[in-house]
Amino acid sequence: MTLDVIANAGVDVFLRVTLAGPTRCAMRIDVREWHHFLEFRLFKPKEAEDNNCLDIRNLSFVRLP
Repeated sequence: MTLDVIANAGVDVFLRVTLAGPTRCAMRIDVREWHHFLEFRLFKPKEAEDNNCLDIRNLSFVRLP
């Protein structure tokens, strides 16, 4: 699965990472005043029917001071 964090319709890429297997992560992104339309995208390639799902247990976004 690929995780993209972008702004300005993909012009500004904060993060692009490929994840395999169970994953737990934290990230800090420096968002400036010219970054608009912040997007978090998950891309999962199609697999066999018995393995074609995502089990997202906790996903949270926090604005830090």
